[in-house]
Amino acid sequence: MPPSYAGDELASALRSIVGDKYFLDEPIAMIPYVRDSGIFEGVPPSFVVRPGSVEEVIEVIKVANKYKVPIRIRGGGSSYTAAVLPQERREILLDTTRLNRIIEIDEESNSVTVEAGINWSKLLYELKKRGLMTFGGPGSLYTATVGGSVSCASLGAGMSKYGGIGDWILGLQVVLPTGEVIRTGSGINPFAKKFCRYGLGPDLTGLFVGDHGIFGVKTEVTLRTYLLPEVTGEVEYAFQSEEDAFNAFREMANVNEMADTLRLYDADWVRGVSRSFHYLEGAKSLVLGYISTYSNKLYEAQKELFDAIARKHGGRETEGKYAKYVHETHHDSYYLIRRTHGIAISAYGQAPLGRVLEIIKSYRKFLRDNQEVVKNYTSYAGIMVTLVSKRHANVYLAIFFPWHLDSDPKARQTILGFWDRCIDFFIEQGGIHYWVGKLIGDRIYLKVPKVQHDFLKTLKKALDPNCILNPGLFLITREGP
Repeated sequence: MPPSYAGDELASALRSIVGDKYFLDEPIAMIPYVRDSGIFEGVPPSFVVRPGSVEEVIEVIKVANKYKVPIRIRGGGSSYTAAVLPQERREILLDTTRLNRIIEIDEESNSVTVEAGINWSKLLYELKKRGLMTFGGPGSLYTATVGGSVSCASLGAGMSKYGGIGDWILGLQVVLPTGEVIRTGSGINPFAKKFCRYGLGPDLTGLFVGDHGIFGVKTEVTLRTYLLPEVTGEVEYAFQSEEDAFNAFREMANVNEMADTLRLYDADWVRGVSRSFHYLEGAKSLVLGYISTYSNKLYEAQKELFDAIARKHGGRETEGKYAKYVHETHHDSYYLIRRTHGIAISAYGQAPLGRVLEIIKSYRKFLRDNQEVVKNYTSYAGIMVTLVSKRHANVYLAIFFPWHLDSDPKARQTILGFWDRCIDFFIEQGGIHYWVGKLIGDRIYLKVPKVQHDFLKTLKKALDPNCILNPGLFLITREGP
């Protein structure tokens, strides 16, 4: 399409949908939208629209299809891997953060339905006032939106017991790339409440979980709710070897019923935190957990199991101050660590429990093989492993790009090459990434069999014939699919 793509006419159409206050086209207003929380920079979009209703979303999508101008969907912008960044000048950026209302808290169905642009802190605050809880949100809880978490299949607080966002979702409302609106889950039945996800044929909810917005704009999300636990507390065990800690962690994972969080920290991480928590000096590895339940008996039963397993593998129960600190600052740490260490360039992904120790050792070899980059261009904290859904592990290589290098073109080029190698390394270790976005999605689809990518492109073509929504993700370009 030539540069003169009826820009004034398009601008007028968009402005008429959302109103002057929520339509942006001045160059200075585009600046906040060219970066997310990561190292990447996009290009300024042509326009930003901030719809306040599903009807406005529908009309924006129809206008985009009419003029064949792509839409980039953005929530809180707290991701690291460029999924929300415009990739060409001729894009409409659709900011979902005005879709921020709680639609219904249905205690009869143990569910809450919200607009997709609401942030997690607002939702959890309102539920807590009623003695309820849902998915605890990602590390970026204060800025991340519910719809954004669905789009990237987020993990987060409570995942050791309850799983990730996908395990909480009961249904969605989605505006498709052609402007039609669909629901998923039991809410498609006009006589039913929104209380379950399955039993309706194919799991269409799953199609949109982790899709990064390529299949539709999420406008409503229905989540499970539970009563807030009444009895909570931290446990913490220090070990003299990573092997002993790993064996204890794996055994604890197999008997975990009550711990929202169960984590293993490697020697590098423990060495770092022992500078502030001196009682951990000399420890080679650490296992900690946060138990939450509804009676003292249940709490004590779980703790006794963990205590016995730790002793069996040579662990000792500690003062627990670090575990308490981790729990109390879980969401603050996302922002604090950015201030002290820089921009995350991590491999943050999932792996079988039994391979965790092997992957930790392999990561260390990878870091040694790239020691010049690690030494000169990064800040490295260590490796943290968190149990997910009582089934597998999330392995976090905590490595950062310091802020003082962010304006250095050579440093940025060097670190992007390093990050590509890091991602490829984890994929080749059999890991499944948690952060995906543009960067990791591209690396994944360079590795998987061609038939898998062809199938994804076929789905995209069927749902989005003009490739309007979030083009360029997962190597699906506007020239295809």
